[in-house]
Amino acid sequence: MKAATAVIDRRALRHNLQQVRVQAPGSNVIAVVKANAYGHGLLETAHTMEDADCFGVARIGYDYGGFRACVSGQSRGRGDPLGQRPACRKNCGTLWRQCLRVND
Repeated sequence: MKAATAVIDRRALRHNLQQVRVQAPGSNVIAVVKANAYGHGLLETAHTMEDADCFGVARIGYDYGGFRACVSGQSRGRGDPLGQRPACRKNCGTLWRQCLRVND
């Protein structure tokens, strides 16, 4: 039997993020990228969702193969390494209890 494959449209991800902001103005948005963004590529998805307020991850402090540099802006020449920023704890509902802050 052939394995199932998901093809992700990154423009659709950005569009969905914009729609969440329209439907819930003033709310913080968490982009869940744990477990390699559910198989869609952690770094690619983090770049795509860089306008999210924070990223839901499985464990704070784990490097996630370059994720710290990716979301902190270090890889784009701005910002401090995420490891130097405070972790934030927000009410993430049942998704995750911890998130990493992207914006100061």
